Amino acid sequence: MVMTRTKACSECAHHQTCVLSGMDPKDFERAPSSARTHRVLQRGDQLFEVGEAMDTLFVLRSGCVKTWTLTEEGEEQIVRFHLSGEILGMNAIGSGSHSCTATALDTASVCPLPYEWLQHLADRVPEVNHRLYRMMSNELSFEHRMLSLFGNRSAPRRVALFLIQLSESLQDRGFSSQEFNLSMARREIANYLGLSVETVSRTFSHFHNSGLLEVDGRQIRVQDLPGLMALGGLQDCRH
Repeated sequence: MVMTRTKACSECAHHQTCVLSGMDPKDFERAPSSARTHRVLQRGDQLFEVGEAMDTLFVLRSGCVKTWTLTEEGEEQIVRFHLSGEILGMNAIGSGSHSCTATALDTASVCPLPYEWLQHLADRVPEVNHRLYRMMSNELSFEHRMLSLFGNRSAPRRVALFLIQLSESLQDRGFSSQEFNLSMARREIANYLGLSVETVSRTFSHFHNSGLLEVDGRQIRVQDLPGLMALGGLQDCRH
């Protein structure tokens, strides 16, 4: 069940980086009622479905959401895992309808932003316009990076790159990059990486046994980041 609660932007961990952070408080008071609330989703709740008309963008306030589509065989194909701070629905701006379905992987909350209202706001407020375009650019850069990283890679390298990308994303959001809980199941990771569940499970076990990670179910502790980066074919540039 999806519940709606009054939004308290000042209490949000992303209020300083949110697309609306440059908005005058008076503009927020005049915003549509839906933009002044946030929705709470439980695991399995759908935010939007493929083919549905897009009239709202959603800022992921907390939790994790997967976007997915169906293959020609009718099987789920995960497109991306979204973390808090990201905007969902932007890939539907061009066509006007969603090309994938968004499903909560755990308890999550989103802030709905009616797209027509957001457009008018961006026309009047340069900072909002700048943040919106920057988020769109980041979205394109992320997709390009993932395609280049995962293409023609071995299973250990794909899993390593997935974990590195997740670790970096969590660090960017102010969370621990060394110790974190996976919201997604092994089968969902396998689906996303184009691997079998057995291969992903064996790779996690191998990483654990070799001292790269400490794995306890979905709880991950990175013990050898340079080693993980090397396995992914990357250099550790973080300070």
